[in-house]
Amino acid sequence: MAITSSRIRSETILSALRTSIHHKSNRLRDTLRRRKIFRDTLHELSMLSDHDLSDLGIPRSSIRNLAQEAAHDA
Repeated sequence: MAITSSRIRSETILSALRTSIHHKSNRLRDTLRRRKIFRDTLHELSMLSDHDLSDLGIPRSSIRNLAQEAAHDA
């Protein structure tokens, strides 16, 4: 009985540990994905000329905010 009870506790602990690792892994993956979107958006908008940005109605000072919004909405 003690061995079975110990085994069940061990399995429960391992299951909880796997769930925790899986959750943290998903959060890290999501953070890295959003960071890439931010960097890519920031880079692409920064490469545009002032004339192109003006045509799009985007002031250069808003590029960082737009990149953050793109990453947040992803």
